[in-house]
Amino acid sequence: MNRKLLAAAMASAVGVPTTVLAEITVQGLLSPSVNYVSTMQRGDADSSRVTLADNQSSVGFKWDEDLGAGTKFIGFIDLSIPIGLVDASGNQKTGITARDIYAGFEGGWGQIVFGDTSTSWKSSYAAVDPLYRTSAQARSVINQVSGLSSGDGKTTVFQGSPTDPNDITSGANRVTRGRASNMIRYDTPSFGGLKGVAWVSLEGLTASDAGDVFDGSGYGLGVHYDTGPFFAAVDWLQDQGIGANNDADWAVAVTGKWSPGPFGLWARYEWDKGAISVVEQLGALIPATGTTATQSGVGETTGANYMYAGFSWQLGTPVLFGTYAHRWESQTKDLPGVPNVDNNDSLDAFLVALAYPMSKRTWIYAGYGYNDVASGGRDVTPGRPGDFHVGTAGIKHSF
Repeated sequence: MNRKLLAAAMASAVGVPTTVLAEITVQGLLSPSVNYVSTMQRGDADSSRVTLADNQSSVGFKWDEDLGAGTKFIGFIDLSIPIGLVDASGNQKTGITARDIYAGFEGGWGQIVFGDTSTSWKSSYAAVDPLYRTSAQARSVINQVSGLSSGDGKTTVFQGSPTDPNDITSGANRVTRGRASNMIRYDTPSFGGLKGVAWVSLEGLTASDAGDVFDGSGYGLGVHYDTGPFFAAVDWLQDQGIGANNDADWAVAVTGKWSPGPFGLWARYEWDKGAISVVEQLGALIPATGTTATQSGVGETTGANYMYAGFSWQLGTPVLFGTYAHRWESQTKDLPGVPNVDNNDSLDAFLVALAYPMSKRTWIYAGYGYNDVASGGRDVTPGRPGDFHVGTAGIKHSF
């Protein structure tokens, strides 16, 4: 069915005149998978399960209105519609929730939107991972790229105090995921495939910075180059939550992809100056509290750099994928009375997958992924080493 006709039919069903919604387009994704997951924490018994998982299934409504003079209004509402009770990482799903919601304008001068949407950091990752929004993607499941590329979470309340920046007992806004709230994002027009992106996530918790006119949750810049077979990007992100040293956490990502024919190669390097350590909950253990330095706000943890690389090879109709990633161990400094600490939290991960496109919009896939965390990380209890395995088979259908 034509997507605009589908939108009109849905509007008619709820009593909205179809002439009002004639320009609405319905789009979305259905992405369930069956996963076998095994987590081993050394010294403990293995934990394993087989589950039906959802991989960011959603339905979205997009519309525009011509305002004249080469400018149009644009709007988008994208809703999560999970299939099953958990996502690929085993987190419980809670029914229909908002993903992207924004309003804005578009013209020959570029595009500006206001609302909740992706950072440029997440946009460049999505452009290179062909297994994006499946259980075989680099995000979340086997942790091949940092959590700054993950869409879940939006802007969060993490640490800081309105009176003492070293006090972590009250909350402050932080951008710790790839989809930020309260955002203003501007994309320049494309100049031969080259465009710039600038975004800022505005305050959501007024009590956290009573003494500041603007503190914000975070902001970033990106330069992206896309000519079809070649994509390259440089992105910078700063998390504006106040840390223990009264500074902000930031990171830089460099991304590239080349896919001229049946072969494809891509790579991404993320350089951590604190922002990645925050989202990964890395840091030295503080004996007095039993929490990590990053979680408590005491000390500064940096150096959790990520390297992610992959290839694709079209074998007739099926496509073979292989990926590998490494996270360097982080270091915590400025702990009271303690020398700088090497946190021994490095990570190695790989994945192999085979996908079979049944049409342009529907394909099936199967894969196996593994990671080995030296001591902590998102896939095992922080501060304890372990291995993580996932075998997956799924469907990805876009409409």
